[in-house]
Amino acid sequence: MDAPPPPRTNPLAWLSLLLGVLAPVTCGATGPFALLFGYLALRRVNLSEGRLPGARAARLGLVLGALGIVLFFGALFVVGLNQMRGKSELTGCTNNLRRIGQAVNLYYDLNGNKHYPPGTIAVPGLEPERRLSWMVAILPYMEVEPTPVPVDAKSPAAFHKGEALYKHFDLSKGWQDDPNRQAMSGAPLWYICPAASYRPPPGEAALTQYVGIGGFGLDAPTLPKTNVRAGFFGYDRVIDRDDVKRGTSQTMILTERAHAVGPWAAGGLATVTGIDPQEQPYVPRQFGGLHPHGANTLFADSHVTFILDRAEPKVWEDQSRINVDY
Repeated sequence: MDAPPPPRTNPLAWLSLLLGVLAPVTCGATGPFALLFGYLALRRVNLSEGRLPGARAARLGLVLGALGIVLFFGALFVVGLNQMRGKSELTGCTNNLRRIGQAVNLYYDLNGNKHYPPGTIAVPGLEPERRLSWMVAILPYMEVEPTPVPVDAKSPAAFHKGEALYKHFDLSKGWQDDPNRQAMSGAPLWYICPAASYRPPPGEAALTQYVGIGGFGLDAPTLPKTNVRAGFFGYDRVIDRDDVKRGTSQTMILTERAHAVGPWAAGGLATVTGIDPQEQPYVPRQFGGLHPHGANTLFADSHVTFILDRAEPKVWEDQSRINVDY
């Protein structure tokens, strides 16, 4: 009786080859299976003493499977690296906001007038958009400890970067006037979110991703402090702690945005804005966009909260105001 003819196909070899081909599409997820089935197919070919076909397909499946595994772990490494970078950027941003919050409160405690910085440095005859911003006003309070300098430097052993930069500004002029335009090109990293991709060329004014909250409504920064829609920062509004009826732990003073950014030393909409009721959801349409799923937000007591993009609009509308009731 004649022996049965050898099979013409080797399913495991072709399955291994198919999974190996799919490995790049699946970011290497099918690579281990291609490697396994390729090994089993090649083992069967060897045990059949050449009667079972598919050795070439099995070897190719093995090679593609091995490359798929390399691709898989490479993808995991990239994802992990991006997650670590994202967490690092979020931590850096949080530290920036905390430092700004500390400086705002030190301005209140140490400047002798017992009030928070207004949204702009007032100059007679200058509109808010032409004035210097509140970020310039708090520069002397941005560092508690001085920055050390190398021993061989031609400057003091230590100095405060914020104070040194503040001295270069002429508070009687607008941000576009000399010497202010030159001074604002030396923007401290405190006002720049680490997640921001754009960096201006040397000599140009740096853009800030942080914006003061003026209250509820686009006209909120121009309202008097007694208005129910007034927020922490107003272009000419001067407030103290007693004016923050909502409480410092429940009143937003600063958040971040990836779009509509402006120079950090410029007054007006570049550094103070009201909550626009037409731009809902507020994250990411008006704020956020630098960190996934939300926006870092600073409160008047200097604590920072990451407000999720799924937060109800009422969260922003209520906590953007210093007053409690409509």
